Amino acid sequence: MCACTLVNAIPGLSCMAPDGAFYLYVNCGGLIGKTTPDGKRLDADGDVVLYFLDSAGVALVAERPMDFRPTSGFRSPPILKH
Repeated sequence: MCACTLVNAIPGLSCMAPDGAFYLYVNCGGLIGKTTPDGKRLDADGDVVLYFLDSAGVALVAERPMDFRPTSGFRSPPILKH
């Protein structure tokens, strides 16, 4: 089974199949603002990264757009790289 299929089955996460890459860019925007079972709020992609590490032992990297400028008004979805 494709890893993207498994990721897309998780509520709050989504990704597209890569073209030959060995990693996935996962949109975790659906988890931002949610609360974990232990009551911790996921306010940013970094919070999601730490939640996956602490609860499932899964290491992820929060990605930022290369040309992200907070003053530009551009906001990409929170992306995780696995």
